Amino acid sequence: MIATSFLLLFAASTSAFTSEVSPAKTLAFDETYRSTLAPHSALQFTISSSNSTNRFTDSSFFVFQVHTPRYDVTLSLEKPPNYYKDAVNSTNAGLVALVPIETEENTFKIPSYDLYLYSRSNQSQAFEISSTSYKNNFPIPGGCCKTCNIETDPNLNVVSTLWYTTVVFELANGGFDPSNGESVHYCGGKGATYPEVSYDVYLHSLGASLSDETLLGGWLKMKSVDDVKRYGTKVGGTFKYDDLKQVTLSSSPGRGIVINVIARDLEGNEVAYVPFTSYGCSFTSKENNCNDALGAHVATKVICTIVGLVGLVMTFAGHKLFKLELVIVGLMYFMFFIYIALSLTTDLSHYVRLGIGFLVGILGGLIFFAIWWRFYLLMGFVLTIGLVLGFLISSILFFTPFGAMAVWQTKLNFWIAFMCGVLVPVVLLLLWPRTLNIVATSIVGSYAFILGVSEYVNGILVFIIADIIKKAAMPQYTTAYSVYPLESIDIGLTAVWGVLACAGMITQFYFAEKVKKKGGSAFPPWPYGERRSGRRSRWRSNRRKGDYSESQRLLDSPTYQ
Repeated sequence: MIATSFLLLFAASTSAFTSEVSPAKTLAFDETYRSTLAPHSALQFTISSSNSTNRFTDSSFFVFQVHTPRYDVTLSLEKPPNYYKDAVNSTNAGLVALVPIETEENTFKIPSYDLYLYSRSNQSQAFEISSTSYKNNFPIPGGCCKTCNIETDPNLNVVSTLWYTTVVFELANGGFDPSNGESVHYCGGKGATYPEVSYDVYLHSLGASLSDETLLGGWLKMKSVDDVKRYGTKVGGTFKYDDLKQVTLSSSPGRGIVINVIARDLEGNEVAYVPFTSYGCSFTSKENNCNDALGAHVATKVICTIVGLVGLVMTFAGHKLFKLELVIVGLMYFMFFIYIALSLTTDLSHYVRLGIGFLVGILGGLIFFAIWWRFYLLMGFVLTIGLVLGFLISSILFFTPFGAMAVWQTKLNFWIAFMCGVLVPVVLLLLWPRTLNIVATSIVGSYAFILGVSEYVNGILVFIIADIIKKAAMPQYTTAYSVYPLESIDIGLTAVWGVLACAGMITQFYFAEKVKKKGGSAFPPWPYGERRSGRRSRWRSNRRKGDYSESQRLLDSPTYQ
């Protein structure tokens, strides 16, 4: 039985490789071809210079690559594929083919190459295949591969989670020298060092679209060195060959990015690796599925709707509703710290941590209100409200390209700089508590409203705060580069946010001035103080009248207030 099951499994896994290969389609070098790959099928392509110009005569190697939007395919230089030599299985697969050298003349001879494309999926899907040529002495991407199956691996190894995306790639070697027909490796090891090649990481945003056209079109914009520089956004600084292990990027499930790396030697010769498309989720597995990531949970939409409506109220009436503001601020503080504590100490799911944090946050809001009612501590509570504003302002600063600087990859540097940003609005406005409170409720409240809207249009402004929470809840995330290219919808939401914040401040200052002219106080009076003062007044009045019994007089005396 076991042997039979093994044979059936082996037959199923190799069915695509044993199926008949379709007649070869001839493509020119540097040509991009798009078509549809049928289930369990095999295609053959012949890449030749017959239809090309003589500009390939000084090419020393080619990078062949194929990209599919959903399911893995196998790209191979042999039939059937040999995974220990020249075959790769991925949705973004690439191979390097070295051009043979004429030993007599020490020149490169451009041959034709046969590429084989295999599908083991039960679904048909679109694909794009292309080749890119590079001249002699250019770094060969993945040429210093020591642990992979194939000799030269130009592919990016990308692993995405709910929190972050890790990019690992093999270092480039020094290219080929046609004078002696040998590879300039210098790939480490005994008596050798890595070639002095630097690396730049780029990404291109695909937004929240899951269409095949978007995915394949995005890959096409990151295929060559010129395309990467034109359409990509550089992440961090330039990485050196001697300190590069991996690059960690922020992950936003449901929003696509195309990642690529450019390797550059000391002479300025540049080559591009094989780009990789990631949505921070999976198209094939049920867990962390991309469709679920975009179609947010009903509970998430309900919570975001409530947050948006409450934020709109606080934008225009937060100062007037100071007691409600205290409850909300207390909820935010307690929910934030409980969520962080649970993330650091437990393995509970994201939604469970949010639920527990929200329940404890409600209790925290009531505690805030109870402390204010009993002890007042007005300046202390205005300080906590100002810190919320500072947290948002500092988060905005690190959401910009300023936050992607390499200096902030050190935890100590990041948190010191971040806390300095948190204190700025408090230091500037604490002497004017009414102004600080109005500015804070207008800016933070309008941001909360934008969050509610952003949930329905798949905007990225939610990551302004979410990114900082990730860094606090997951120590490994501190080293992640946060790059979120703004889409047109995000620019529109930012403009609405600014207009709402200004309108909220103008409205609140107007009504606050009206209250001041009528002789009202800037903040609500102390409830417990008023109650105690009233009881004292009644006790003194009744004592003068002499109409209190000894027991009543004792209970109403100031000693028991």
